[in-house]
Amino acid sequence: MHYYRVMKNTIVIIFLTLLMVYRVDAAEVDSFSARYNPMKDSLRQIDNEFNKTISIVINDINSNSKYQKNVCDQKFLYKKLRKYFSNKYFGKFTKWVTVSKDLDRNKVPLQKSIYKNFTAKEAIILGLTSKLSDPGAALMTVGGFKIGDDKFEHFFGSGFKYFKAYYLSGKPVDAALNIGKKAEFGILGAKTTGVIAYADMVANFNGMRFWNHVLNKYTDVLDNNSPGPYITCDQENNKWVKGKRATFKTYLDYGFDEGINCSQFRVQSIVDKVKSHIFDLETKDRNVTHNYVCPIRPEVIPDLLNKYGKFSNTLINLKGHSVPN
Repeated sequence: MHYYRVMKNTIVIIFLTLLMVYRVDAAEVDSFSARYNPMKDSLRQIDNEFNKTISIVINDINSNSKYQKNVCDQKFLYKKLRKYFSNKYFGKFTKWVTVSKDLDRNKVPLQKSIYKNFTAKEAIILGLTSKLSDPGAALMTVGGFKIGDDKFEHFFGSGFKYFKAYYLSGKPVDAALNIGKKAEFGILGAKTTGVIAYADMVANFNGMRFWNHVLNKYTDVLDNNSPGPYITCDQENNKWVKGKRATFKTYLDYGFDEGINCSQFRVQSIVDKVKSHIFDLETKDRNVTHNYVCPIRPEVIPDLLNKYGKFSNTLINLKGHSVPN
């Protein structure tokens, strides 16, 4: 009896752990089912709130007396910024993006999405725990691109991990890229949701670039013409000062779009189910200009390959919906 009780408790703990992992980091977006529903572009509102939040952080540090001995403390600045820019549960700005009623979005319930027929054996999260909780991401239009609102937590949260590894710790850029790759092919991706989202890794990568642009202390991995710094230190007056205005347009591209930068899946049975659902969507949509097969816009792929260059092998999937080799 003791053995079975221990086993039962262990299973419950594992289940709850997986559920928590899913809620915090493993949300999946359906970039197909509601893709052609009207959505207003949210770039202006997001940019305004983004720059407003940066100003709030600066003013908070500058005005609080306990920081006055060394206001221009880079490490402390990042710590304060991450209270606003991290995942959607702990980052105030990131949470705002996912819940604000001022932003237009299309969310498809998981049980009606391209993931609806996953089984627990194929993917424990999308095949089981999603039936109890549906924290799936919503689709938005931002700067003309269709992206999941989960991309913001990847951009800020995982992006900072990349930034810390590559820029602050001086590790090879491949070591930073492997953070996202291990997550997507591991417990935050293939092993739990069944999904390997290359668009998430593009968001992570560009988040690394953003965090570097905050103070603009290092060379950008893609472009020497940095849009930063977004914050500068006024050493004479010992305070932080708002720098250039930031815009997500700097970072966004079709690589963030899971309808173009196609995800891969853990097993072939999942691929077959996703493709079947997409076939049904295309069959029911009488608008002949609406394509659903991934990549939806193959003509933009060369531009992505040109932009990301040597990083393309990790960031851009050229094999469509498939199982990794």
